[in-house]
Amino acid sequence: MIVYTTSFINEYYQGLENKTLNSQLLDCLNVIITTINNDISLNIIDNDNDLRFKKNKLKSKSGDNYYQSNNRSNSYSNSNSHTNSHTNSTSNNHSTLKRKEEVKTKIEEIKSTIKSILNKLSPSNYIKLEQDFLMMYSELLTNCIESNNNETIDYIDNYIINYICYNNITYSTIYVNILFSLFNMYCNKNYKIETLLLYNLLQKHYNDFIIFDNIIKCSSLDDNDEFVINKNNDKYKCFIIFIINFYKKIYFNSLELKSHDTRRIEFYEHSFSNISSLTSLFILFNKFFIKNLELENNKTYCETIQEFLIIFYTELFKDSKFIKIVDCDCKLLDDIKLLLLNNSEYPSFTNKIKFKLMNIRDKYEVLSNS
Repeated sequence: MIVYTTSFINEYYQGLENKTLNSQLLDCLNVIITTINNDISLNIIDNDNDLRFKKNKLKSKSGDNYYQSNNRSNSYSNSNSHTNSHTNSTSNNHSTLKRKEEVKTKIEEIKSTIKSILNKLSPSNYIKLEQDFLMMYSELLTNCIESNNNETIDYIDNYIINYICYNNITYSTIYVNILFSLFNMYCNKNYKIETLLLYNLLQKHYNDFIIFDNIIKCSSLDDNDEFVINKNNDKYKCFIIFIINFYKKIYFNSLELKSHDTRRIEFYEHSFSNISSLTSLFILFNKFFIKNLELENNKTYCETIQEFLIIFYTELFKDSKFIKIVDCDCKLLDDIKLLLLNNSEYPSFTNKIKFKLMNIRDKYEVLSNS
C-alpha cells in the first residue's frame, strides 16, 4: 500500500487552491467530509500536530477558479493575502466560527474518551475510572448545553445504554453502578429521573424485552443461521442480568436513603423499576414459558426459553434476602413445583426441562429455609 507523508499531503492540499473542480465532484466531496466529521468512528486522529489537517466542508466560490475551506485555523488565515481586507465584523465572525470548531473538536475528544473508559472498566480499576468517566460526561453535558448540541449527548447516552445493557455479563454490577452514578449526578443538578434520556432509553429497552416472542430466538423457528440466533440470545441474557442487578440496586438504594436523603428518594421513586414491576416480570415470563410448553412440537424452543428462566433464578439466588422479597408476591417456588407435578399435561415438556427445574427447586428450597 502506498504511504504518503503529512508534509506531502499538506503541500498537495495547498496546491489545490488554483485548481477548478467539477461542481458534481465538489458536492460529492462535501458529503464525504460531512459524514467523516459527524462520525467519530471514521475520524479518530487525535494527534495535536495533525489538527491543522482538520476536515472542513468545502465551499465553491462563484466567479473564481479555486475553492477554499470553511473555518480554517488561524495560522492558515494569517498567511492568506485576503485576510488584511476583512472588516472587524468579518474577524468577529471568524472568531465565532473558530470557537465553534474548537468546541466541536473538544466534544469529539470527550466522546472518544468516554467510550474508551467504558471499554477499559473492570473491578480492579473501577474506582479510578468511575471518577474519570463522570468528570468527562459532566464536561460533555456542559459543552453540549452551551453549544445547544443535543445530538451529541443523545448519541453518548444511546452508546452508554447499549454498551452496559448488552455487554459482558461478568461486569454487570459495575455497569449498574456506573448508571447510578450518572443518575446521582443528574439528581445533584436537580433533574427529574423521568426527564433523562438515559433513563427513558433503559425503559424502552425493558419494554422491548418483555415482548418475549420478538426477543428469544430458536433455530427451529427462525430463518437466521445458528450463530446469529445465539448472538441475539446472548445479548438478551446479558440484559436479564443487568436489569435484575438494576432492580436490586434500586431496592437496596431506597432502603439506605429512607433515613436521610429525601431528594434522592423523590428522584428514584418515579422509576419504573421496583419490586412490584420485578415480580410482574417474573410472572409474565413464567406465563410465556408455560404457554409454549402447551404447544405441540415446540420442545427446542421451550428448552431455549428455559435457558433464560435459569438466568433469572441464578441472579436471584445470589441474594437470599432479595429472592424472599420477590417470592412474597409471585410464589416462584410454587410455580416450579406445579410444573413438575403436572409435566405430563404439557406436550413440549422434556426431560432436560424437568431436571433443570428440579435443580432450581432444590436450590430455592435451601435458600428459603436459610
